[in-house]
Amino acid sequence: MSTTDLLNGPMEDLPTWNVKNNPTVTELNGAPRIVNITPLFYSILQNQRFFDVVLRLKNQARYYYNSSRKNFCSTVNLSSVTGFGGQTITIYLPSAGGLLTVDPLYVQYDYTNRTLLMRILPNGVLPTKWSDQINRATGVVESASVPVCDLTDREKVMFMYMKNADFFTRVLNLLKNSFQYYTDQKFQCYTLVFPADLYPGTQEERTFIITTEYLRDIYRAFLYNPRVIPYQPLPAPICLTSMPCDCVPEPFSGGSSRQQTDA
Repeated sequence: MSTTDLLNGPMEDLPTWNVKNNPTVTELNGAPRIVNITPLFYSILQNQRFFDVVLRLKNQARYYYNSSRKNFCSTVNLSSVTGFGGQTITIYLPSAGGLLTVDPLYVQYDYTNRTLLMRILPNGVLPTKWSDQINRATGVVESASVPVCDLTDREKVMFMYMKNADFFTRVLNLLKNSFQYYTDQKFQCYTLVFPADLYPGTQEERTFIITTEYLRDIYRAFLYNPRVIPYQPLPAPICLTSMPCDCVPEPFSGGSSRQQTDA
């Protein structure tokens, strides 16, 4: 069995649990950085329900396609995000072409309390025809999608978390399976790059190397002593506090959580 020690390089024919001098997560990142990153993991675990809603909205295409009733709305509680306590936003995915303003099902969108899913998702994430609405008065086809800088604050929260949903999904997967990963590959480690849309600092400052042992300890503490851990809300998008949101955003991709090596 081949493995790699982060300090001494490749080592052949050694099971991972026999490798010597395996570095700890503190040695890999430094004690101050680990103190800062630990609450971030607890924050992600404590707000799993919010991520479930965000991911469902991002993947709404399949549900919409299979639904016999071609309209959908979901009210999202934004209390999990710093600065948005007690606030909600209802997101609609109406039938293609929209509705007449005189229709009883027509919704007046103010884009703060009620908005269209297609305003938040960039063009191309769902099929083009779903992104467009037909102005019944003029017959002109109009796109519901707008640049990020034109979204309201609540819409920006949804946009940034949908954009980075894959990152949070991977982190939750690592945490929830950390007991198995620790048993199978005790010294395996991962590189996590927290998304710049939500976390401050340079890419180097947002990059951490974490071990399965560290992930297991975090998840074990969360399961066994949840009331002892102070509640940590999720961060608001950086562009709401320190810099304007880019009018031409990058495609949905999220941060990374790739496997680094077996130590």
